[in-house]
Amino acid sequence: MGWRVLITALTFFTTAVISQTAFAQLCGYGVYSQDETNIRDRGVTVSPGMVGSATKVEIGVESNIKGDVISSGDVFLRDRCMIGKNVFAGGTIFEQNQITVGGDKLDNVEIQSETITFKTVTPGSQDYNLYNGNSLELAPGSYGNMHIYDGGVLTMSAGTYNFASFVVEAGNAVLNFNLEEGFLEINVQNDLRFGDRNQFILSEDSDPAQVQFYTNSSNQVKVGTDSTFNGVITAPNAQIYVFSRCTVNGALYGKSVWIDTDTTINLVPNCTAYNTTFDYTPITEMCSALNFESEGWIPVEGGNSSEVMYSDTDKSYGDYSLEVSLNSDQYLAIEGSAPIQMAFSEGAQSLTAKIDVLSNAAQLGEGNGSIALYLMAEDDETYTYAGTMAYDPDDPYTEQFLTLETFVPENIAQKMLKGIPVYPMLYLYQQQSYTVFWIDKMQFCDDTGLCNSTCPSTTTDNDPAPDPMPTNVEIHLDNEDSASNSGLTAITGYIKNVSGGTLNGQTILSVVSPFAEKAEVTSDNFEIENGETANFIFPISSIPLKKPGYNNIFTLNVKTIFSDGASVINAGDVSEELYYNYQQSTDTITVFNNETLREEYNNYLFNIDVEGAENSTQNGIILSGFNIEGIEFVYDTDSNSDEDSDTVNDTSISID
Repeated sequence: MGWRVLITALTFFTTAVISQTAFAQLCGYGVYSQDETNIRDRGVTVSPGMVGSATKVEIGVESNIKGDVISSGDVFLRDRCMIGKNVFAGGTIFEQNQITVGGDKLDNVEIQSETITFKTVTPGSQDYNLYNGNSLELAPGSYGNMHIYDGGVLTMSAGTYNFASFVVEAGNAVLNFNLEEGFLEINVQNDLRFGDRNQFILSEDSDPAQVQFYTNSSNQVKVGTDSTFNGVITAPNAQIYVFSRCTVNGALYGKSVWIDTDTTINLVPNCTAYNTTFDYTPITEMCSALNFESEGWIPVEGGNSSEVMYSDTDKSYGDYSLEVSLNSDQYLAIEGSAPIQMAFSEGAQSLTAKIDVLSNAAQLGEGNGSIALYLMAEDDETYTYAGTMAYDPDDPYTEQFLTLETFVPENIAQKMLKGIPVYPMLYLYQQQSYTVFWIDKMQFCDDTGLCNSTCPSTTTDNDPAPDPMPTNVEIHLDNEDSASNSGLTAITGYIKNVSGGTLNGQTILSVVSPFAEKAEVTSDNFEIENGETANFIFPISSIPLKKPGYNNIFTLNVKTIFSDGASVINAGDVSEELYYNYQQSTDTITVFNNETLREEYNNYLFNIDVEGAENSTQNGIILSGFNIEGIEFVYDTDSNSDEDSDTVNDTSISID
């Protein structure tokens, strides 16, 4: 006889899902060219936005592009380059050896090319030459030629500048940008060039996208070696060449764009109010479709008897909705574990948040159910209240989802429009007990009416299926054909090299607990030839998150290690999801699959059998790391008997 404690926790699905994809207007790219974008070999890192071209993109040997690569023409991927997201080409994708693509890879896709808009620049006549020791504070206006030498200092403020030419020579030349009042626009009719080791200094709390350089020249726009450039360069007639060992914080748009070796490009979202005068077709990247199963919602406050689970029967988008049963709780707060970040339409000034809701709230009484939205930007410390949405359908017995909406506060909206990640939190309220909410499809819509869930798809039902994810290895667990293996003192198995060459690497055990705790354990290094195998073993002493009642999700991944020490986890080199739980009395684990989780554990990720609990309530039962008070216990005297519920409000279970 004993107490059985059941807590329903959110499942974290790590299986890759092919997402919808859209192609942004120009400002949605970090690097874009009309003729050619060429990311050179060795040590070039570009993150986190899109790299594109109207004609051709080439990614060099061992370069690392953290976002998407998109070309209206061809894409050429050289040896061992790594693409974090998708590769799309209007023409052909050409590949060399051992490339890694984290998302979809599709060629012959219809992709509208972007146009880099020309400007008319009318310079003035006053020339300036700033030599070593010279310092100039220049107001916005029209000027002649600006020439800054080693040791010269130029300070500029928000506003528009027009120059005949703007040249900064190599050395310790300094450009100070005071941006408290907004954007600083520098338009140049002829040469625009920056030398080695120049300094580009932004005022405090400023964004590199606030500094906008433009030139009509057809001469090369150089960003010199060993510089840290802050700003956006637009050169529709010229090649932009970023020389080696540079750091660029901003964006680059040119006739062609070349980025040399050992360079880091930190792409800054450029879809801001500055772009309102640009006349582009509003094809907007709104492609983080926020279905609730991918957001990873965690209960954080208010629930003692509430239940949170996924539902595959009542849903409005994707495969699941989030089902929240408040039971006797007045409210429950759930927090999204993944940040929301996306590009918006040019000129967008405001945002509206929307979610789809189905509930029995209206059946229980008018005004019974409501949902409040709170948002917190990545650089904030507290949540901002966004508004409360009442669930009040015309038909209280409707089985259709109702879209609720509220305006996003201006301070948060402006951060989202700049691309700053934002975390959501929902407070679900009831006036009468036993309200159930099914919530799904969170959207953020700008004032042009475009929402993240309205991305145009790049494929149709008649298109061929994408190529399977490339794999370097086969991953096999011992006794992998069994639905459940108990009494194990280790997770063991082997990998087989199918890469076509020698493979150096490590096997990684990745674990996610029912409460979103994450841990990784790495095996010893291996080196195997094509067709050979290497055994792995993770002994019980190394396996993480061994807490009573936890049904932990785990996968096995293989990390490939290159000769220069660089490493990557190929998206295709991941095992299927499995589960394990820990038996403390025998110091062993049971490994099982989804079928066993469903049939033996009723899909619960947290399920504790506590014998003798009725004799242990005075001092509490030590289980894991937090307190659960007023929890609903299910008293079970016979495994075949019906379950009787009884709420024990004066019992505290301490989890450590």
